Amino acid sequence: NVDILFSVDLFNEGIDVPAVDIVMMLRPTESPIVFFQQLGRGLRRSEGKTHLDVVDLVGNHRSFLMKARLLAGLLGKAHVTDREAVGALRQPADSLPDGCSIIVDAEAIDLLEQMLGAPKAEDRLAGLARAWADDHDDVRPRALELALVTRKSHELKKLGGWFGFLDGIGMLGDVERAVLALDGGRGRDFLLEIEHGAYTKSFKLVTLRAMLNLGTLRSGSSVREVALNSRWQIFKDPKLLGDLSDASKSFDDVIHPTETEWDAYWTKNPIAAWTGANTKASAPWFSLVDGAMALGLDVPDELGLTFDAMVAELVEYRLYRYLMSKSAKLDGQRLRPLKADGSPLDAQFVVQQPLGQPLSVVFESAGGGKNGDYRFGIDAVLECLCQLGAVLVDAYVDSGETRHMALADRRLATDEIAYPLALSEVESIVDLRVKLQRSIARLGRGVVKAKAGGNREKQVRLVLGNLNGYDAVSLGVALSTVPSSVTESAQRGAARA
Repeated sequence: NVDILFSVDLFNEGIDVPAVDIVMMLRPTESPIVFFQQLGRGLRRSEGKTHLDVVDLVGNHRSFLMKARLLAGLLGKAHVTDREAVGALRQPADSLPDGCSIIVDAEAIDLLEQMLGAPKAEDRLAGLARAWADDHDDVRPRALELALVTRKSHELKKLGGWFGFLDGIGMLGDVERAVLALDGGRGRDFLLEIEHGAYTKSFKLVTLRAMLNLGTLRSGSSVREVALNSRWQIFKDPKLLGDLSDASKSFDDVIHPTETEWDAYWTKNPIAAWTGANTKASAPWFSLVDGAMALGLDVPDELGLTFDAMVAELVEYRLYRYLMSKSAKLDGQRLRPLKADGSPLDAQFVVQQPLGQPLSVVFESAGGGKNGDYRFGIDAVLECLCQLGAVLVDAYVDSGETRHMALADRRLATDEIAYPLALSEVESIVDLRVKLQRSIARLGRGVVKAKAGGNREKQVRLVLGNLNGYDAVSLGVALSTVPSSVTESAQRGAARA
């Protein structure tokens, strides 16, 4: 009789010795298949055999949780996180066939939980995703929906991105998995590029959304059609306008670029980026043939709508991430308006929106010579607000030395301006600024410690209305992006008046 048999790379498969009642694991492996084959040598039934003992001496290997996932799979929980797999071992094995059971020593489960360490971000995300599905008739969350719940972006690249994560926890359908497997896995790579690509502007994402809007992501579309749809998107969303900050030299009028100007601008970037014309990418995702963009993936018709939906989901999510990142950088930032030639004026302003209050623009005092273009900066901002259809709800000095005064006593040009004032009805922006400036000077004479004549360039706040769709960040972007068309000679002439 053979009581003990050791093998090295033998008897993993294709051998049947039913009487084996103990298996000793000495070989590290990361393959569930190999582990199951090794375990399977002892799972045969035999007369007089009541149980199988498994001694795993490589449980401290980095793949130690594979065993927990395998056992959880036998319990009907095939798509779970490591933490969920270990938790499943504490539950009754109700789903096993009659006569079968899985009993794991409680101390072994405790040890596995210790080795797991603190919950990982993906564990918490999996729990939230399952809770969402429970609350929405088993419909999984979209990437943006879960990001809004967590109030942060998902760092899931190591797990295959958002869809790889969903696949790992069993929340991806068969058709979606087929999209990931397209062209030897290039479908997954394309989605990862969208989700985790580097974006200094929104343009590449807007281009994808344009092709989705046109229904031509898979079939291809002319550059002109893509460019014009992208222009429509940019100008209807104030948050995207800031990405045109370098476009003043590309257009005669940055707010009203012609189709020809826009076509050339959009072709230079991002069309060139997607087609590899301005990069060293050996295999760009799109090609450019006879003025048309074509996707370098062959998507079968039966997968087409699902493919489009998955791309749209990631574009939506990634644009959100991009804009939130941009907002964090710009929130409360001191900004500068632009001259007619696109260069910044030496004047600083901040856009604010206190809780429950309307939007306002605060111009810092030019005291000490810090804002050499203080007056011209106000002109430029007022002109841009006029183009946006803004209403001047109120205007008052907001310097520290005047804040003890009642607001009514700090209000500017009340004898000449009837608030609220629609800026589009103002004949001369420069004349309006002059009225405000003179009122500031008069206010200065009544302030304690102010010198004779007062300070004509105090900190001033313009309270605004009729700016639906704008918040502090997007308005700040717009005001620091659009070049002023008020000529410098007119400004200086009005300043001397």
